[in-house]
Formats: sequence, C-alpha cells, structure tokens
Amino acid sequence: MKTAIVYHSYHHGNTKKLVDAIVAAHNDIAVFEATTCRPDDLSSYDLIGLASGIYYFSFHPSILNIAAALPLRQRVFLLSTYGGNKLGMNYARKLEAVLSSRQAEIIGQFGCLGFNTYGFFKLFGGTAKGHPNDDDLRHAIAFYESLLNA
Repeated sequence: MKTAIVYHSYHHGNTKKLVDAIVAAHNDIAVFEATTCRPDDLSSYDLIGLASGIYYFSFHPSILNIAAALPLRQRVFLLSTYGGNKLGMNYARKLEAVLSSRQAEIIGQFGCLGFNTYGFFKLFGGTAKGHPNDDDLRHAIAFYESLLNA
C-alpha cells in the first residue's frame, strides 16, 4: 500500500513531530507540506494521511483545500495536535464534511496534545507543555500500524 501524509505544522512543529515519528518507523511513506502540495502529487497513493494542528477548532485551511481536491473515494486517515482538552469537541467536523463531499473513506483518526502558546496562552507560558511527548509519538506510530493491519 502506497501511503502519503500531507501535513501543516506551524507554531511549535507539534504535528510534524507526529509525522516524523511515523515516517521514521515506516520509511516508505511520502511526505508533503500542505501549502506546497499539489493534488496531482497525491494521485498515485492508496492511502492519504491529512495532518494538522487545530486552529480555531478546525484543521488548517491548507489541509481543507487539499481534501477538497482529493480524487473521489480516496482512503484517508487524520492526525491532529491540539493545545487543550478536547472536551468532546470534534475538531475534524469541517474536514469530515469536505471529505464526505469527495466520497472519501476515513479509516481512522488520531489526535494528541501539542504545546500551545497562541494568543493569550503565551501570557501563562502556554498549555500542553512537553507534548507531543514520547508516549504520544508511540501512540501515533501504533495508530498508523493499526491501519496497516486492519
């Protein structure tokens, strides 16, 4: 199975840490930065990972744009990092809607805390310090491996 991960990781590189850990464990994965990725770059992959920090309760707009241009019926998985407790929030809601319009199959989702100093959080030293940590990275790798074994 040919896999690609398209990611956007900005403030502290939290999401890139997840992607890097998965790629280090499975070096046959192609990696694309979302702001420079073209939909044609993804046409030969069987499985696409979409990865982003959470910005205003959603995946980054560059990830939403990539999702809107994916081939129909693409198999995808989602990776995210966020600065606080999810409190039952579905941060992937907008992305899921875009993927649904492309008839994509979301085969799994993984999210974990990521260090956050955006906005007023900077005044307090940020939230989720030290994340993603080694346990988060191990869980991300295990998540990806579970997709391969499903």
